Parts: sequence; C-alpha cells; structure tokens
Amino acid sequence: GFSTHHLGLVYTLFSASNYCGTAGNKGGVCLLELRYNSANEEGTRLVARFEEHYAPALEQGKLLEISQLPDIAARKLALEEAGVARATEDIQKVGQRQERAILHRMAGKVVELRSEL
Repeated sequence: GFSTHHLGLVYTLFSASNYCGTAGNKGGVCLLELRYNSANEEGTRLVARFEEHYAPALEQGKLLEISQLPDIAARKLALEEAGVARATEDIQKVGQRQERAILHRMAGKVVELRSEL
C-alpha cells in the first residue's frame, strides 16, 4: 500500500504486501508517467499513479512446500533455488553498509567535538 504525508507532498510506499506473512498490509508501487499537456498548454507534466497488491498467505505458497521437505539440506537447497538465500545475503550486505555509514558519521562527530570531549 501507500500513505501520504505533508499535504500530499510526500508518499510512503510499502512494497511488500503481507510483510513476513503476518502483517496483513497491502504492497504498493508508484508508476510515473510523463504526459504532454493539452493543446493550449506547452510542455509536459509528471503524473504519479499508485497501484496496490496483496500476496497470498505464506501457508498457500512455495514456502509452505519448502518447510515440509524432509531434511534441512533439502530445505536449504530449495530456498536457494527460490532465491530466498540470495535475498538474505543482500539484506546482510545492506545492513553492513548502513553500519559502516553510521560508524563513519560517528567518527566525524568525535573529530568535530574532540576539544569538548
């Protein structure tokens, strides 16, 4: 889904519907389209259109099937084939980058306030 803030000037998109299979929220996408103005107006304008979607519960999907495989090795292989392992690696990399950025900012503040410390 999506929500608006600041008199419609800011939008928040929730790209994952039914987050973690339990949230019950809708997912959303924003489609941007460049349109030509009418014949009596010059130029173009950017038009935003929001679409919502909803994924089925985890119990109805591939993850249920994977969770019922007989052993851990088979489940791990099935998750890798489904791309879940890759997503987990990407999430970890993003977390590491965020951590480095925070530490960098903290180090900058320490240098900036060194005389006061």
